[in-house]
Amino acid sequence: MKTRTFIAIVAPPELQAAVADWQRRQTFKVRWLKQEDLHITLVPPFYADEKGLAEVKEKCASVSGQPFPVRFDRISFGPNNREPRLIWASGETPAELTGLERRLAEQFGLAPDRRKLLLHLTIARFKPEDFQSLPVKELNEAVAWSMTVDKFSLISSKLTPAGAVYTGLEDFKL
Repeated sequence: MKTRTFIAIVAPPELQAAVADWQRRQTFKVRWLKQEDLHITLVPPFYADEKGLAEVKEKCASVSGQPFPVRFDRISFGPNNREPRLIWASGETPAELTGLERRLAEQFGLAPDRRKLLLHLTIARFKPEDFQSLPVKELNEAVAWSMTVDKFSLISSKLTPAGAVYTGLEDFKL
């Protein structure tokens, strides 16, 4: 049986608490991500069997780096203005994050993404057709959230009608 997995940086408890505090103050009718599910995706979802997961873990363990800071300075709708379907926090993408994503892509034989990595932390999802019912049509709120990245994680993702259910499989220190 194959497991749907992805590689991400999980938001630390301090950032989770800041996001949860912001979420509690909102009146949007959206599907909020749970605090423990907040993450920055490095390698998008893929399927792997038990043997494949062992190989993925081995490859992840070979990726090294140094801890680095990440800062989020804005909350907005995403991924684009034409058809928004997310509420996310974004900020300037640190070179270290781009480097980590590139090293992981090389380990997995993935073609380099031609688009520049956009630092974002999804905090809510909604259907594009539900956008018209939201209380605001523009969202551009300043925040000052930060975290130090010192590890990344292999995560399983089970899709359900209520949304994805994430389970951490293993962490890898930088």
